Amino acid sequence: MATKRLFIDQALVIDSELSMTGDDAHYVGRVLRGRPGDVLIIVNGDGFDYHGRITRIDKKSVALEIHSRQPGIAPSPCRITLMQAMSRNEKMDWVLQKSVELGVTAVRPVVCERSVMRLDDQRLEKRHQHWQGVVFGAIRQSGRADKPELLSPLSLADAVTHCEEPGLKLIALPTASQSLNAIIQTVTPPVHVHVLIGPEGGFSDEEAAIATTAGFEAVSAGPRIMRTETAALAFISALQYALGDWQ
Repeated sequence: MATKRLFIDQALVIDSELSMTGDDAHYVGRVLRGRPGDVLIIVNGDGFDYHGRITRIDKKSVALEIHSRQPGIAPSPCRITLMQAMSRNEKMDWVLQKSVELGVTAVRPVVCERSVMRLDDQRLEKRHQHWQGVVFGAIRQSGRADKPELLSPLSLADAVTHCEEPGLKLIALPTASQSLNAIIQTVTPPVHVHVLIGPEGGFSDEEAAIATTAGFEAVSAGPRIMRTETAALAFISALQYALGDWQ
């Protein structure tokens, strides 16, 4: 049986005791059904798998002794920032979960003209916290030792101007004359790719113009029109296969 994994968003020190309460303790005790003596792999996103053993567990807290560490799965040489138009709750959760499993480096929620989900600042903050929990869960499930960054939501106009790192910038448009495959053939890893995916109703003409003016290349992933969540995962998968660690 595979060793159970736990993600902790804090520093980890070898030969120290880690005490947990709240959601983390609940996850170990109720979800993992941990017992004193059980061995766990703990990760915090620093690139290492830490090995620990449960020393104490009760209804409200759990204590772990961390005794060693080793390098975890290395990040992909294709660093992907998914710029995902905000969609309905379940769809957005699903995209976040699966994109982390597929190895993205970061996710930026983007507010578009045709975005179905529109939240005020307070509700958006709560939603962002929820999304962070989805990311942490996907890290545990996928065995990653790094922590993909969940960036703050921005409007499309602001989001495309926050891509200052050199690399490939793509906007998914079904009507684009240039294919994703053609672009991939011109690139050699390691590379950083920003992928901009539209909402359920697609990008407006103005949004497409804003993105291309900011340096995003319009590309198509084939003759079929995909749902927003399908397009995101299709682009990530193609990039990982051609330029990432699926080779």
